[in-house]
Amino acid sequence: MDLTKALDGAGGLSDTAYGHQKYEEYLNWLSSDEEARQELKFDRMSHGWALGTKEFKGAVVEAERQRKTDLFIGEKDHAEVRELLWEECLAKCLRVLGKVKSEAESDLKSADWKVAIAGLLKKRYLCSNGWLSARLHMGADSAVSRNVARMFSGERSPALKCYEKLKSKIHS
Repeated sequence: MDLTKALDGAGGLSDTAYGHQKYEEYLNWLSSDEEARQELKFDRMSHGWALGTKEFKGAVVEAERQRKTDLFIGEKDHAEVRELLWEECLAKCLRVLGKVKSEAESDLKSADWKVAIAGLLKKRYLCSNGWLSARLHMGADSAVSRNVARMFSGERSPALKCYEKLKSKIHS
């Protein structure tokens, strides 16, 4: 960020740690001294929503429209992107543990390896209990949270050991 103009406007301060400190002191002084703000005519600095030509204001409006469009598309597709990340991490976890998806159906709902994977996905990606329960065949959604909490509290040390292995081998 180029602070040259701001520093210069505050009395020709240099772009150094000392200059930055003095600029911060200047801003604090301005924010607390109403008389100084009036003297510097702060109330006249901006009229309307933007300063500039008609073309400039049109470009600002168009950029804002594009930003809102991008944001809307992002919100709409966010769930799909999030689930793709979850699937990718699940596949890595299975590889690290030497498991395949079909084992999730046949092993216990609360198998240590499942709880470890659920813990990693919840902690790293805020993965939902419903998604984890469905993919890992862990039963009720509430059971996922209960088992993961028991693992992190130390009650399920084999699951915690498995979790630590996953955490050390899988990097976002």
